[in-house]
Amino acid sequence: MCRFPEREHRFTDIVMGPTLMSRKDLFSRHRFADRTQGEDTELQQRIVADGARIYSADRFNFIQVRGDHEHTWSVYDNELLANSTIHAFGYSEKHYLY
Repeated sequence: MCRFPEREHRFTDIVMGPTLMSRKDLFSRHRFADRTQGEDTELQQRIVADGARIYSADRFNFIQVRGDHEHTWSVYDNELLANSTIHAFGYSEKHYLY
């Protein structure tokens, strides 16, 4: 599934936590909170409040595989599907690996 394609190649208020990348000095000034849920969202909110901007590049070079086990980020399938475009069901190596 592809989520939030409308945010591609533009400045935005938030990106998926595992895709965060920045200069070292920005992350030195703005550390992740000592918690296990929502630390990436809270970090981005602080960075934006401090005047920095978040750029969302593109949907490529990132894959997230979620099983039915416990995650720190809990979300129901219908919530993911509500704002996504489905490209494949299950692992589709030919779709994601070139």
